[in-house]
Amino acid sequence: MKKIALLIVAVMLALPGMAQKKSELASQIHSLDSALQAQNVVIQSLNANVLQLTTLCGNQTMQINALSDSLRTMRNLRDSIRTLRRDLAELSRQYDAKIASLTKQIADLPKGEGSAAPELKTQKDTIINTVNQFVEAYNDGNQEEWLKYVLHPEKIGKLSLFEKRAYRVSANSPVRQFTYKTSTWFEVSETYFVKKEGDTYKLDYESSFAYNKTTLKEFEISKNTTPHTFKVEIRLSSDNYNEVFSEDRYYCFSTSDASTSFVSFYVKKNSEAGKKLYELTKKGGKIKVIVEAKYVREQNTEYYDIQPVITRFIQEGWITE
Repeated sequence: MKKIALLIVAVMLALPGMAQKKSELASQIHSLDSALQAQNVVIQSLNANVLQLTTLCGNQTMQINALSDSLRTMRNLRDSIRTLRRDLAELSRQYDAKIASLTKQIADLPKGEGSAAPELKTQKDTIINTVNQFVEAYNDGNQEEWLKYVLHPEKIGKLSLFEKRAYRVSANSPVRQFTYKTSTWFEVSETYFVKKEGDTYKLDYESSFAYNKTTLKEFEISKNTTPHTFKVEIRLSSDNYNEVFSEDRYYCFSTSDASTSFVSFYVKKNSEAGKKLYELTKKGGKIKVIVEAKYVREQNTEYYDIQPVITRFIQEGWITE
């Protein structure tokens, strides 16, 4: 089986080169045919000149001899071109025979399991393979192994990570290429973010898992009034029935993070963060953003309430490289 695989690889490598060589030979033959035709025209012209000089200028022997020498030279050159053309035509036929033989060898190979020709990996194949190697090691709890596939492993290895299962991606998963701060990035299946570094690809753990030092669940329990930064998916909500953080002054957003916690965030409509988030979400759907939020206490004439309020919009997207 190994010999068959080696033969296939040799064939795959040889065929393009032979086809290219055949094309080059055909081009050379065409050029030689054109040159041969041109030489025939010149020879005919010289023959006419010799005949004219012989008839009209019988005493100009030197000129006739010179023209005769030129004529012999041109005939010799024409004969050489013809010989070269025959040689090139024969070489072209040999290449045709080799290509046909190699093609037949491929067709005659056994079609059993494992006999298919090895496919060269595309960029998409390499990226998806990198993600799946990470996922396998990550779900096995092999941190030493999965850190090989992430950016800044020395930093990620020190983070306090929450438990979240990673999911493999199929070979048909969408891979979107984009540029962020002059670097080439790939979004795989709208979940994983991979950065190209030279000829290698590394997964950005923090953006792929929307890593936050404090999860939304922890934030909700603590009711912390100190601003916290969050990577979240956010969607404009129409269900704002809060009488203190009322809809005439606040937008309400349904917000989730990678810990699968869901929290309603509020943001003042007249704030820069409120205006920006509304523009991004007014057409519906969820978007990935980084925001700063804290718990704020407010009251009206009858009630008071404390809710998480977005105080600053940082950026759209989770990549921070």
